[in-house]
Amino acid sequence: MQVKAQGIAVVLVTFNRLDKLKTALACYEKQTYPIVEMLVVNNCSTDGTGEYLDEWVAKEGAFNRAVLHLSENTGGAGGFGNGMDTELEKVKDGRPGIEWILVADDDAFPEPDAIQKMVEYYEGLTKTEQAQVSVLCSAVINQGKRHLSHRSRLTAGLFRARFSGVPEAEYAKEAFEIDTFSYVGTMMKVQALLQAGTTNRELFIYGDDNEHSMRLKKTGKLVCVTGSRYIHNTPGMGDRTIGWHTYYDRRNQLYLLKKYLPIRYFYFRLIKQTLLETTFLSKNTKEERKLFRAAFSDALHERLGKHPIYRPGFHF
Repeated sequence: MQVKAQGIAVVLVTFNRLDKLKTALACYEKQTYPIVEMLVVNNCSTDGTGEYLDEWVAKEGAFNRAVLHLSENTGGAGGFGNGMDTELEKVKDGRPGIEWILVADDDAFPEPDAIQKMVEYYEGLTKTEQAQVSVLCSAVINQGKRHLSHRSRLTAGLFRARFSGVPEAEYAKEAFEIDTFSYVGTMMKVQALLQAGTTNRELFIYGDDNEHSMRLKKTGKLVCVTGSRYIHNTPGMGDRTIGWHTYYDRRNQLYLLKKYLPIRYFYFRLIKQTLLETTFLSKNTKEERKLFRAAFSDALHERLGKHPIYRPGFHF
């Protein structure tokens, strides 16, 4: 299928996973649809990633290469936010040819035609339909199966609101609309980003992509193109015990409810989680209950950023 050229820049965030980074970079070199530029954001890695990227950026490849070395680990929110802002500044400075920014982590490996499938779907739309689309996403495959939670919809009742993965049956369609996405194989229009902004860095990690989705959805449709596939090489959050990451997950999801939905949903979730995770009903230890209380209080008062205690590496 002959398609019109779409100028695409890729922002890839990496932290201390050099082997996975090398695999990911090789996948982009093999894409059947050419990208214009790749910006790799090094989130203050300490495993030799910085030295490797300094060598990588100096070599010729299938696209322009750029590297952004951050002086501290700013979490996924900081990594993606800084990367997108860097690419958007080039557009504002008058650089032509960048119409989309595609984002992914270093453990997300696009199949060779992943980008081409998204572009082909988009170019198959009418001009009116194209104007209504702000985001295109791939299907996410984890351990041989679709990881449904990466492409979600909001379901809301009288007191309960939740984001649920789009059912497996809908992947039989060519594409479907969603309410939230993860930053795994997600391609955003530059014009939509200029209107909605980039990642809220104060969320640090977890839920930052969901929050960004809510803002981008106000600019146009978010669409998952099922024939486009990213292989996500991660065990997922379900395998983790309570730790520093739990704090950010709970805080940020509650913050999203408070900021974007009717306030009753926030308070119902807050009361329920407080009862289940900080009272005698909980099996959590005293220190674990303290972590949950901090997360809930900070969401209530909209205190974001890095917590002074529950920073990366904290454990019980």
